[in-house]
Order: sequence, then C-alpha cells, then structure tokens
Amino acid sequence: MKLRDILEHTKYLYKKIFNWFPYAKVFFPMTIILGVFLPFFSSAIPSIIVQMLTIHIEIRIFIAILVGVIFTEFILKVISDLSGKWLERYILWSRNDKFTELLLHSIMNMDYEELEANRLQVTIKNARESISSNEVGVELMIRSVPSLLCGLLGLILYATLLFQLDISIIIIIFLMCGFNIFLNNRARKFLEMHKNTNSNIEREIDYLYSRTTEYKYAKEIILFQLSEWFHEKFEAVCMRKKKYERKIEASWIKIDISDALFVMIRDLVAYYLLASKVLNGTMSLAMFTFFLGIVSGFSNWVYRVINDMANIVRADVYVRDYIKIVEWRDNESTENICELCKSIEEKGVNIEFRNV
Repeated sequence: MKLRDILEHTKYLYKKIFNWFPYAKVFFPMTIILGVFLPFFSSAIPSIIVQMLTIHIEIRIFIAILVGVIFTEFILKVISDLSGKWLERYILWSRNDKFTELLLHSIMNMDYEELEANRLQVTIKNARESISSNEVGVELMIRSVPSLLCGLLGLILYATLLFQLDISIIIIIFLMCGFNIFLNNRARKFLEMHKNTNSNIEREIDYLYSRTTEYKYAKEIILFQLSEWFHEKFEAVCMRKKKYERKIEASWIKIDISDALFVMIRDLVAYYLLASKVLNGTMSLAMFTFFLGIVSGFSNWVYRVINDMANIVRADVYVRDYIKIVEWRDNESTENICELCKSIEEKGVNIEFRNV
C-alpha cells in the first residue's frame, strides 16, 4: 500500500461527498481552521490573565478584557461546534445512504458468473465491511481526514513555538514519529495478510446462521439431532473470529504503548526546561503559563496525528476493496466484454437469434 493510493482513495471519497453535499466544501475547511485556532487561543488565555496581573492593570480594564476574551472564545466554540456537527451529518448521511447505494447498485449490476467467483465474494464481503459502521472503512477514513489535517497544522504551529524553547524536544518527537511509522507498517502488513481470513470467517458465520434459522431445514435438524453439532460449529467459528480480532488489536496496542512512553519522556524534558528557565529568571510567569499550555497541547496534537494516520491506513485496507467493487462495471466487465467480442470477431463466429 502506497501513500499515493491512500491519497487517491481519500480524494475519491471526498469528491463524492462534495458532489452530494455542496455545503460540505464550506464546513470542511472551517472545521479544520477553528480546530487549530481554538486550542491555541484557549491555552493563551491564562497567560494573558497572568500578564495583566503582573503589570498591575486597572480593574475596569482587566474585567473588560477578560469578558471580551471569554466571549470571543464562546462565539468561536459555538461556530466550531456547529460546523463540526454539520460535517459529521454529511459524513454519516453519505455512508448510510449514498455510499451504500453505490455499492448495492454495483453488485446488482454484476454478471452472475462474476458474482459467484470465490475471489470476488471475498472482495464484496470486505466492501460490505467498509460501510458496516463508523469504526471501519469508508466513514473511518472520511472522519479521520479533517482531524488529521487539523492535527498536522496544530503540530506545525506548536512545534515552531517549542523549537524556540529547546531543540531536544524536537529530537524526541522525530524519534517518536520514526518508531511509530515502523510499528504502523508492521500492524498494517499484518492486517493486510489476514484481511481475507476475517472475510471467510464472516461468510461461514452467515452461512451457519442462515441454515439454522430457515424453517425448511428444521425437520432435518430435529430428525438427525444436528442442533448440538451446529452449536459446536457456530461456537468454534465465533472463537476463531474472537482470536483474530485479538491478534489485530494487539498489533495496534503496541503503537499506543510506545506513544505513551515517548510522550512521557518529552513532557518530563519540557517541564524541566520550563522550570529551570523560570528559576534562572530568563522566562516570565506569563510565558511560563503560556508554554505550559503549549507543551500539554502539543502532546495532544502528536497523539491525534499518530492516531488519525493509523486509522486512515487501517481504513484503507477495506476502502480499497469498496472502490474496486463500486468501479467494477467500468473496469473489469467492460474489459471482459471487449475481449469476448474481439475473440468472436477473430474466429468469425456467426450468431443468429430466431424465434422458436
């Protein structure tokens, strides 16, 4: 899986959303911009208050500035919440309605010979899985993109400020990102390797469920006393699925553990540097309060970016199959029909249709 493929898949999904919901073009950048500006503005408020207290400003001016700052933050939060809620609605509507409709339309228009192929059945199962909930596939990728862009902008802004504090924090961040990329690649390869395993397990569960709940098989099940046998088979398949899910989750938990360790080291270094600068008299209390919020906020940005990147990579495993099925008629079937027509023309086969 290449970065170019992920970008193409993301572009494909958002192009569909922007065509279906034009106002999403407005709420998308608004959500990202306010998502970056609001945490920065909120972390700057305590330092503004400390600065006004240290310069002994008049109480009337102090109250006026404080009320103005809090009111501005309130208005920005209301706009950000409204923008985020509308974008979430568009994402939810697109997955529940539009993307589901595209998949069903493509499957219904497939030829029977293509649809019955085992390889295609696995791909269709993965495509169905990609629109099954907001925690996998299509919606997971769509939700993670604005969050990732917001996190990258916030990371650049906060990293620029922390670079002025000390370069050792930036070095720790680079080590953290490098190790995280390594673990992400391992988890992604493991997921891709066992992706079809989950599809086969789901198909087996569907088969057992459909057979044991159909009335026409009830007589045979009772006559030959197969209920216990079906129960054991169903339980065995469910245990296989549970073990598979545990292995997948374990590969991603390692990333969270490594991130937590690096964040702890980085925070300890940052807080030590801030405390030493205040004690040495090279930093004011207002700047100490400001950088204290920047350090804690930077931890959130780093974790957010890493988490969103992992989610997008994880979602793309199923989105790839979804796009393949949705675009199937334009690619596979057309090529097969063209090849068939070409072979008929080369062999010179004459075909007649008569009323019998």
